[in-house]
Amino acid sequence: MKKGMAFEESWKIEIRRGLLQFAVLAIVRQHVNGIHGYGIARELSERTDGLLEVKEGTLYPILH
Repeated sequence: MKKGMAFEESWKIEIRRGLLQFAVLAIVRQHVNGIHGYGIARELSERTDGLLEVKEGTLYPILH
């Protein structure tokens, strides 16, 4: 938790991070022959009607 950040705010950030990781894993699991990062980002955006647009700097650390 960052210094000075309210508990509620840090909790929301961690929940979002966990949900994103789960969503990425769900997409990867459906593609038994593999899927690249761009494909994952595109699917996340399509499946959430653009609500979840993930940048490379967020996606690739999750995949690592």
